[in-house]
Amino acid sequence: MYSTIKIQNNEGQHMDLYIPRKCSAINRLITSKDHASFKFNVRHLDKLGRYIG
Repeated sequence: MYSTIKIQNNEGQHMDLYIPRKCSAINRLITSKDHASFKFNVRHLDKLGRYIG
């Protein structure tokens, strides 16, 4: 009746569907049940992976 979804990465390892995130303003985990608005800080990186703003 119920099917489970299995996510695998390129190496064949099983991964979780839910990736916990942390609020940058108050340093609190944003849970899967938290439906409030939140702000994402988008990082800009150069080709070497260094933060540029």
